Amino acid sequence: MPKEERDRMPTFLVPTCNKLLKNSNESNHLELGFTLMEILAVISLISIIFYVGATMMRNNSRDEIEQVVNTIQRGVRFANDEAVIRNFTVRLKISMDKGPQVLALEYTTQTDLLINDPTKEDDNLVIEDKETILKRQKEINQSFLVNEDFKKNVEPIPESVIIFAAKTADQNKLSFQQEFNLYFYPSGIRDQGQIYLANIEEFALISIDAVRDKIDVEYRKNPYGLDDVQSIRNYLQDWSKEKP
Repeated sequence: MPKEERDRMPTFLVPTCNKLLKNSNESNHLELGFTLMEILAVISLISIIFYVGATMMRNNSRDEIEQVVNTIQRGVRFANDEAVIRNFTVRLKISMDKGPQVLALEYTTQTDLLINDPTKEDDNLVIEDKETILKRQKEINQSFLVNEDFKKNVEPIPESVIIFAAKTADQNKLSFQQEFNLYFYPSGIRDQGQIYLANIEEFALISIDAVRDKIDVEYRKNPYGLDDVQSIRNYLQDWSKEKP
């Protein structure tokens, strides 16, 4: 307040006015100090929240992909036991082209199976031979029945995880986004296969041996997310070539 105004003010109000001005200045000084401390505290809190959030996201990402890995592992072991105990040919069927993707177990009592389709890689076959083979393959596929016990108990595949590719030992290239079958026989032998999973953070490779009961799982960081499909396919194809 200007000195001229204080001089014109009644004498009994001057002390009160001076006290108010002093308190106001002290309050502004304290508010400025606390504001700086609050900013530092908020920055520290935000850093902690981001760190904890990122850690939780990584953990959730691994949990989701491990859930699918465990489901496929259980399917492999269940299929192997069913084939040996019931003396049937059993197949673990992965429908990669569906949304959501489906994992199923099927069996057949037929023994004269045409497991592989030679028309896919043999260009020397005449049209009549190809048609005969495809007709026979269709008949065999129709002979497979769904295992209802497995269907009732299998866990659904979360949408955040994609079964991206698969192959068996007799295939030169990975199969992408289509139907894939892994066969198990009454003798205890099964197809040697590779199944590749992906989520936004990681890749997982499940390797199934033809004889050993152990199922190997390997994880790698996914630098592409899920949108760059061609880069993912190229990466997985190169990865599959590293495997025996």
